[in-house]
Amino acid sequence: MKVIITIFLGVITVLTSCNTTAQTEDKTTQTEVKATKKSVTKPKVEEATIAKNINLSDFDKVMADRKPVLLDVRTAQEFAAGHIDGAINIDVMQPSFKAEVAKLNSQDKAIMIYCRTGGRSTRAMGMLKKEGYKEMYNLMGGFNGYSKRK
Repeated sequence: MKVIITIFLGVITVLTSCNTTAQTEDKTTQTEVKATKKSVTKPKVEEATIAKNINLSDFDKVMADRKPVLLDVRTAQEFAAGHIDGAINIDVMQPSFKAEVAKLNSQDKAIMIYCRTGGRSTRAMGMLKKEGYKEMYNLMGGFNGYSKRK
């Protein structure tokens, strides 16, 4: 009988000490969570990015109202064959594209982007958005659409 009581008391001691350890761990975890919540800072609210595909009629409005940098992202050969007056040619397919655009110092200005039909300019707009440009317009229909209306 003494053996049974001794075993019983041993089991109770072990269970009680495990419970105390679990409670201590819970309190520690709760304290860590509270400390983490206090140290988390809210992210800054950044300006919204404008990245729009626009048609030809909106192109004229944006050009008049916003006076954007006009960026032709076609090849030099395509540019030489014809382009919109005032356009700057930087080929989006060249590895130096981002570096060349950065030289324009136009990150805080509106940028109107176009290519032949709108595909490469869509790609260029996505690349510039990742680089932190805030206001970009993509001329849908590109130079082909623009030259047909003239």
